[in-house]
Amino acid sequence: MPSQPCEKTEEPPPALLLQRQCLHCQQPVPENDSSDFCCNGCQTVYGLLQSCGLSDYYRIRADLGTQRPARPVSWLQHKNSFAFLDDPEQVTPRLDADGQRSLSFYLEGVHCAACIWLVEQLPTFLPDVASARLNLASSEAEISLKASGRFETVADLLLRWGYRPHLVQENSDRNKHARRDQILMLSRIGVAAFAAGNLMILAVALYAGVDGPLAHYFEWLSLLLALPALTFSAWPFYQQAWGQLRHSRQVSIDVPIALSLVLGSLGGTYELFWGTRQIYFDSLATLVFLLLLSRYTLLRTQQQVLRSSQLLSFYTAESVTRQSADGSWQAVPVTQIQSGDTIQVAESQRFPVDGVVRQGESLVDETVLTGEPFPKRVGPGDNVYCGTRNQRECLEISVTATADDTRLGQILLQAQHNLGKKTHLMRLVDRLARYFMVGVLGLSALLFIGLGLLLQHPQEALVRILALAIIACPCALALATPLTVQIALKRALSKGFFVRNPDALERLPNLKTLVFDKTGTLTLGRFEILQAEGFNAPDVQAAVLALESHSRHPVARTLVQAVLKQQPQPIQKVQDFSVIPSGGIAGQLASGHWQIVPDPDFESGSPLQSAGTALLRLKILHNDHLRASLTLGDPLRPEAPEVLRQLRAAGYQIYLLSGDQPAACSYLAQQVGIAPACTLSQQSPEAKEQFLQSHPDAVMIGDGLNDLLAMSKARVSISVQGSAEENLQHGDIYLAEQGLSHLPNLLWHARTLRRLLKVALGFSLTYNMLGISAAVLGFVSPLVAAIVMPFSALSVFGLALIGGHILCKS
Repeated sequence: MPSQPCEKTEEPPPALLLQRQCLHCQQPVPENDSSDFCCNGCQTVYGLLQSCGLSDYYRIRADLGTQRPARPVSWLQHKNSFAFLDDPEQVTPRLDADGQRSLSFYLEGVHCAACIWLVEQLPTFLPDVASARLNLASSEAEISLKASGRFETVADLLLRWGYRPHLVQENSDRNKHARRDQILMLSRIGVAAFAAGNLMILAVALYAGVDGPLAHYFEWLSLLLALPALTFSAWPFYQQAWGQLRHSRQVSIDVPIALSLVLGSLGGTYELFWGTRQIYFDSLATLVFLLLLSRYTLLRTQQQVLRSSQLLSFYTAESVTRQSADGSWQAVPVTQIQSGDTIQVAESQRFPVDGVVRQGESLVDETVLTGEPFPKRVGPGDNVYCGTRNQRECLEISVTATADDTRLGQILLQAQHNLGKKTHLMRLVDRLARYFMVGVLGLSALLFIGLGLLLQHPQEALVRILALAIIACPCALALATPLTVQIALKRALSKGFFVRNPDALERLPNLKTLVFDKTGTLTLGRFEILQAEGFNAPDVQAAVLALESHSRHPVARTLVQAVLKQQPQPIQKVQDFSVIPSGGIAGQLASGHWQIVPDPDFESGSPLQSAGTALLRLKILHNDHLRASLTLGDPLRPEAPEVLRQLRAAGYQIYLLSGDQPAACSYLAQQVGIAPACTLSQQSPEAKEQFLQSHPDAVMIGDGLNDLLAMSKARVSISVQGSAEENLQHGDIYLAEQGLSHLPNLLWHARTLRRLLKVALGFSLTYNMLGISAAVLGFVSPLVAAIVMPFSALSVFGLALIGGHILCKS
């Protein structure tokens, strides 16, 4: 219970006293009982609530009904008190693996990259904040707290900064706040437009030479018309500038704009009372209108570019066939599909939703979800999942979940939290944008001192300072990098590249060492038993099943399936299970000590060797005596030789790092063209880790099943097989389409992204330098600056979209 001073408060609403109901639980009071409570427990709790000033409990309950609400009470009902955010009975934060608690808030008033930077500085001001990330497109901030932190403190600070927070726990919350924020912004634009239009009419009369009492009347009317635009419409500029200067000591674009509007208003008022009657109200109101309109245009453009679901961009098809109410079938956009609809999914098409098969039978490739390379047979009543692929016949599906609510959508939402992290280049650009704003303020001060005080031209100095403050907006500079990166991530997803760590795409072009695992990466990882000796003995099969059930290696899966196919049986308990450093596994069973190890004497020139197949021979030992031997074959990926040839031609140094025997590794290296000096065999997980530590600029490419330790130590890790959920937890990039054929495209994607970043940053810097020079020299008026300002950011959007189109067509 919150700690509050106890004081006498008002009685509960009269509605609670009707029909002889208990004042606390509202259950009927026995007719022969003169008390207002149904039991002593309710009377005690009621007294405690009254004495501690918590009688609002009854008012809120009456407003919401007797049932517990599905979502927490809005903070508006608490009159700007955010204490409910830390009440586990009302709000349930998301819990991370390290014990951190996270909540999402919709923030009113965010509009530019400076807002992103300021909100993400919360850990600097509040040590209990572990991280803060703001999505400019949705105005949604995700705040993570340490165990000792309080969300109430964070919400209070955001409010003091000028960003009113609203708790978001459902999509309806987000959409409701976004609509309200949009309506308020359009209202401010409308008021400014009304004021500016009427002021321009009065200005025409004044500039035409109206004199005498009528001119004086028009001047006072101009002041009255300008007040709504300079107060209500311009309020976001003042609020955020004051909040940031007072509470964070930071400078954003709102600071010089607010300062210019205040100085212009004071100057016009002074001229109206005591000066030469050179008022600026028409220009100021028009300026507010243009600034708000530009900000709204930019915000809407950002939302349209960035808000579309990461999941939807994964599909190559933008439409799906849906059954209408009259039974006919129509092609509709994927975004219009809802739970309960019936759709058709054709052969070779990905399922765009989760659902249940209504009609038809087919095979479904679920590799993206399970990592299992073998297709699954489905029929009526079976579940199918978004992102998997229909391999055979057309299926009718009853939709159960769409977009972010699907199984794959939930996986991507977990991974998408990392996409908000800033890359190294983003952090550098943010720092540059802050220095840029400080420089603009310093230049404005020099203009005021030099032109206004020394040269005695204060009016001209004010005009140039205002134009400088407007045209020198760092939005284009600060938006260029994150916008280009976000679009690149969306395009990567549409090509089947799941990028968990945005830094990986930024680092890839600088890394020229590629380290490949063998099994499941350069090979298919689908072993076949080509030859077996002594494998049919019951105790041998029982030992193989018990030991290999502890491993996730493709060899282990093959052996387990082979045993269960011949004779299904329970799995025995293993004691002292261990992985042998030289390769293989061992453990103690009831029948004795068993080992499954590679045969060191096996030669690659075996008669069983077939073109494009890597061989492996295993020995099964019981109490150090040979009981059985197996020869397995793992086909080489057909695209591997050509892909590695392209990579070598592009200047990459290629290594093979495998735990298999030298014979198998040497044979495969010959097939794909890897030099013997770059072929390392019999590498334990620890040895692979040491190799990557000695090659800090290496990219590890593995199957995501048995290479997690090595991939976690690589500069960048790429998974080409396994489940999306596991790979997105440990790897940097996951290729949804199995195989290596997309690897060169991924590397090209990263190099193209770097070139696009250079172009966007170069354009932004050039525009700002030219704009600043023109404003300082007096070639640009404030009104022209307000008109020109959005074109810089819109140009950056255009460049990013063109770059995204190039990436998509690669």
